[in-house]
Amino acid sequence: MSDIQPRTQQNTAQFDPPGRGRIYNSIIETIGNTPLVRVPNLTQNQNLVGDLVLKLEFFNPISSVKDRLGVGMILDLEAEGKISPGD
Repeated sequence: MSDIQPRTQQNTAQFDPPGRGRIYNSIIETIGNTPLVRVPNLTQNQNLVGDLVLKLEFFNPISSVKDRLGVGMILDLEAEGKISPGD
């Protein structure tokens, strides 16, 4: 299966405001880099050492953990000639 690369400055538009206000050329560019948010209060309150982070999957384009897998499957099928873009 092909690897979907996280978005980079190269494949995003010039206008790149902070947060989710980025403008992309394709929905595929938005897949990857799911935001992670630290929740230090949960570990500190329990006297635990380490970072606890929440992965905000609802920020994915289709609110699914399967976004990257689905795109990879489609790109592989296109590369094998089994489907064409737009099918």
